[in-house]
Amino acid sequence: VFAVRGSDDIPLRQVIAAKDVIVTTPQLIVNLLKYDEPGETSDEVRTEFDLTTFTLMVFDECHNAVKNSPFAGIVSSFFLSNPVLMRFYHRLNFSMRLKPGCKLPQVIGLTASLGVGGASNESDALNHVVGLCACLDCLNISTVQKYTDQLRKFSPIVVDEVHFTDDQNDSLRAHFIDTLCTLMKLFEEKLYELYSKSILPSTREICMSSEERDQPYVVYNTFRKAPDDKLSQGYLNWVSVHLRRIVPETLFSEESVKTQAIEILEILNDLYRTTEMYQDFSTAESLKFLKNQMAMRINSLTEFSRFHWKEYSEKLSSFQSSESSLFSELIK
Repeated sequence: VFAVRGSDDIPLRQVIAAKDVIVTTPQLIVNLLKYDEPGETSDEVRTEFDLTTFTLMVFDECHNAVKNSPFAGIVSSFFLSNPVLMRFYHRLNFSMRLKPGCKLPQVIGLTASLGVGGASNESDALNHVVGLCACLDCLNISTVQKYTDQLRKFSPIVVDEVHFTDDQNDSLRAHFIDTLCTLMKLFEEKLYELYSKSILPSTREICMSSEERDQPYVVYNTFRKAPDDKLSQGYLNWVSVHLRRIVPETLFSEESVKTQAIEILEILNDLYRTTEMYQDFSTAESLKFLKNQMAMRINSLTEFSRFHWKEYSEKLSSFQSSESSLFSELIK
């Protein structure tokens, strides 16, 4: 067994021929395949080096065999100037230009996790794994089957413990979120009023059931009423779409009305973010976030928004608490 590093000044080709097992980085083998190694004398005749020299190649951390790493084999033509190890393997395999009596080495990849390649759904994750197997010419994925008890001594399986928390017994938290949702409804009603009085008939809302509005990813093409569930992902979708597209593209009778509608949606967005914080942190931290957001816009608020924010901020302050059922459960 012989280990070779990039900093070693040795004739790598001769070392490979003389040793049974070579431990090295894939890049050193790539370099051999790309360039002739200088001989000891100018008269030395060198034969072309190829992967049939090996009978077995073992890749550690084989999940790196993607994109343009030295491991990788299937890459786009844009990277032809930077060939990589497994491309040489596939080139020999597909071209059938193996020398008589020679055959390609067996490839074994080792990894603790194949990963999903940044995939966000099952189909893309599966494609990532299939692509990785294709790169390594792999027909089978194997896991440890023997001596698992000994393995777990060094790599134990950690089981997630799920503990549910209940806010129903915390009256302050219940009053806080109820007051927050009431404030959200108040701003929504003002938004509906602005629309009913100030937009042109061609842009009036299309009716939608409450069940449809509560769906996480409803496609909005015109103004719609807000979902009933103020803590849902569907509510954030409604606010975001109306704030970034529906309202800016709507024709109002007065520009000042559009400005106020955008203001209300921005406040509703802050209120929704506060409900998100409420679910993970104390009501005190949630209110602190909301007050900071409102402080940045307080000087430009319309009279309606300023009046009702002052009224409800006092109510919310009376219900704030530094206690968090989630944190309390974690500390136990």
